[in-house]
Order: sequence, then C-alpha cells, then structure tokens
Amino acid sequence: MEIVLTAIENDLSFSNNLIPAKCEFVLESQHVFNYMPVKNAASWTSLIAGFAGHGPAEQAFGLY
Repeated sequence: MEIVLTAIENDLSFSNNLIPAKCEFVLESQHVFNYMPVKNAASWTSLIAGFAGHGPAEQAFGLY
C-alpha cells in the first residue's frame, strides 16, 4: 500500500490512471483524487466524468 501511496504522490500519470472515467468505483476514485498533491485537466475530467456516469450526478456539478 505504501508503494501505491508514494506513486500517487509522485507520479501524476499513474494517479490519473487510477481515476478511470468509466468506472463504477467513483468513491474510491475520489479518494485517490483527494490524495493527489497535484491535479491537472485529465484528473478533473476523469473524476467529473466518473460521477456523471456512475455516481450521483449532482456531485459532478459540485466539483466545478
């Protein structure tokens, strides 16, 4: 687990791949997103698309 947390902190590309837009595990994706120290447009897009498609859509609007 420590290796994954270190990778999330240090590798933006790795972290973005843990936030799949077409995933039903949106709450887990949000935990990864929240732990990321740096976020880019791909990070935000993946999380918003995940909530819009598989979670409470209202939460997707709340991320803007």
